[in-house]
Amino acid sequence: MKFYNHIACHLSAALLALSLSLTYSWAQNDTTKAATVRKSATSRRSQQEQQETRQDGLSVRASELNQRLEKNSSNAPWKRVIYREVNLDSAENAALYYPPRPTETEQNLFSTLFKLVNKGAIEVFVYTDGYEAFDAKHKLNFSDFLDRFGILFEEDASREGNARYVVAEADIPSELVKSYFLKEEYYFDPIRSTIDTKVIALCPVMHDTGDAEEPLKYPLFWVTYESIRPYLAMQPVMLSDLNNATTSTLDNYFRMRLYNGGIYKTQNRLGRALAQYCPTPDSLRNEQQRIEQELKSFEEGLWMQTTQTDAPEEVTTEAKETTKATTIKDNTARARRQQSKEKTPKAPKAAKAAKPAKATSSSKRSARGRF
Repeated sequence: MKFYNHIACHLSAALLALSLSLTYSWAQNDTTKAATVRKSATSRRSQQEQQETRQDGLSVRASELNQRLEKNSSNAPWKRVIYREVNLDSAENAALYYPPRPTETEQNLFSTLFKLVNKGAIEVFVYTDGYEAFDAKHKLNFSDFLDRFGILFEEDASREGNARYVVAEADIPSELVKSYFLKEEYYFDPIRSTIDTKVIALCPVMHDTGDAEEPLKYPLFWVTYESIRPYLAMQPVMLSDLNNATTSTLDNYFRMRLYNGGIYKTQNRLGRALAQYCPTPDSLRNEQQRIEQELKSFEEGLWMQTTQTDAPEEVTTEAKETTKATTIKDNTARARRQQSKEKTPKAPKAAKAAKPAKATSSSKRSARGRF
């Protein structure tokens, strides 16, 4: 009996040890699997973060947003290309100029463009008088651009591309860029049945003085607006002197057409600017007003204008009751007869002839007696 009890104790101890070892192995396997899952999730997040940022510093989300915000006018049945000169001296365009020198928290439009070109994030194209081409043949060489306009730089051989040319912020001629050439397009959107406008490209213009102190203008380069839209959407801007909060962006500034500029050219088959056939300032001003009126008239002509009648004057309650009583009175038969009598007066009646005297009763009885 003792022998069987001894064997039973050994068997129970062995089963207990086996269960404990299985429990430990299962727990170890679960821990290993959890660590593997965490490691794979971490690696996926790191890969996603690496893919989120491209070489130009623009995230994939910002790039997709830019594609959705792009205005497509390829299927527009009507479009008109207008060239404007936006002077930064006016109050409407001051948001593109200030601050003239970049600070730690703010910079103007040209400083933003110059830094993007220096990093190689965007492509700019050579300015040509009379036409513009946005292709690889007309791509601007950054080193030639710096040498042409006398911008100081230091070359760093360890970097690649335009980043090799290191330009200090004090050497960026942002305070000399006092106007922009804008190429914009008016087009009819067949989906919404409205006239819309979009900026195709812009060109910064540097103002300087010559040897005889005469004012000179130097157009620097053309840049397409769609290539800089994601960066302008992230740059805050102050739109009013009465409200110093930077609640808007440069992209909203251009999309809402808050700028103000005069027309200096329209796209035409001869390629002529307004100054070529408007020799005097008055004729130039009249031509600009005529083109603006054409654009406005085309938009207004899309819809049928309904004639609006003047609103009736207010009538007091007493006047309403008097008018109502007069109307009811005039509608009666007696009133109509009275009106007809007043309109057509009748001729006076002729005097009636005297009737013969009636016979008396006595004469009648005598005549009856005679019969």
